[in-house]
Amino acid sequence: MEEVYKSVFWPITEDSLAGGLANTIAGRVCNYFNFDGGGYIVDGACSSSLIAIADACTKLTSGDLDLALAGGVDVSLDTFELIGFAKTGALTAEDMRVYDRRASGFIPGEGCGFVVLKRLEDARISGDYVYAMINGWGISSDGKGGITAPSKIGQAKALRRAYEKAGYSPHTLDFIEGHGMGTPKGDRTELEGIALAMSYDGELAPRSCGITSFKSIVGHTKAAAGIGGFIKAAIAVNQRVLPPTAGCQEPNPVFDTSAQCLYPILMGAVRNQNETIRAGVFGAGFGGINCHVTISSGDAPAPKLKPSIEERALLVSNQDTEIFVLSAASIVELLQRTQAVLNIAAGMSVAELVDLAAKLAWEIKSSQPVRVAVIAGTPDELIERLQQLEQILNDLPPARGEVKTFAQKDIWVGHAVNPP
Repeated sequence: MEEVYKSVFWPITEDSLAGGLANTIAGRVCNYFNFDGGGYIVDGACSSSLIAIADACTKLTSGDLDLALAGGVDVSLDTFELIGFAKTGALTAEDMRVYDRRASGFIPGEGCGFVVLKRLEDARISGDYVYAMINGWGISSDGKGGITAPSKIGQAKALRRAYEKAGYSPHTLDFIEGHGMGTPKGDRTELEGIALAMSYDGELAPRSCGITSFKSIVGHTKAAAGIGGFIKAAIAVNQRVLPPTAGCQEPNPVFDTSAQCLYPILMGAVRNQNETIRAGVFGAGFGGINCHVTISSGDAPAPKLKPSIEERALLVSNQDTEIFVLSAASIVELLQRTQAVLNIAAGMSVAELVDLAAKLAWEIKSSQPVRVAVIAGTPDELIERLQQLEQILNDLPPARGEVKTFAQKDIWVGHAVNPP
């Protein structure tokens, strides 16, 4: 039994201890690549990797560095953190809804990302391709208050310091890659803090600046959250795209009151490829440390960052449901097929629904005359509708040549129907 248990773990070596200590991981990277400029960990909780970028920019500006690798990694989904965040009420028991009136917490994630930073003039001399330019950065703390009580005044200070350094107003931003904690208190404080920072330059028209969130896509990657949002924003300004946020269906009421200058980017937009786009990236660390970085488009859009499907098509085809199709030679066989899919759906995650829908579509056979289509957005919905389908097939099976529609249940059943 001991051998089986240990079989999944990598053998312990002289590197095991160093590789497991946060304060030596950066040093091990320098050892491996023979870097001699120095390497160290910046710990600002959830804003750590964004602070690492700000720290690197400061050293590049002062001349202490000529090139920096800055980023973050977090693969610590351990029991202590999960229980700790649960006790503080930060985790959601439902979907993660960022900037939504139904926000109830975040879903933990894991991630790793790094960027290469240089002074712009050095990059131009070297002939480097410039994805984006960092124009300003600012750091602040919330000051007196509880560990889970963020301050809009404290957060606004990080933004003000960033734009004072950048030399332009946040009024000129196209969008902000927000912290997007997904908690009622966190989202409201962040949006009010951003609006407060913008108000220092005068009143801004309603819905002037969009806001989006990396966490809405991959969950809260904690120490790696800042670098994830930064890379996403850098790609967006490079491609001249305003990226949408996920999980926001009923925008937070604060967008209509104390943060009217902001709006959640729900559909996204594609701008002129020759346009310069400005963005802000915001991170708020657990315990009250905040960081804001503002960037703008660099060189022309990089072809290698282009998706296989044109951006405009992607932006208008976002969806929160999948179509599950089944085929069989008879009603009896379709019942058996339905039961098999029910067994697969039990315990399935939302992320797996796309794969299941694709798998079932590939398994459709043109020779099988009995067909079913079911629409569902969650595993629970899929299970419920497959159970309803079973009842329909037992009680009201379609006759040959007939299609039965149960639109209120998102179920369609057909039996040997000629193509329309």
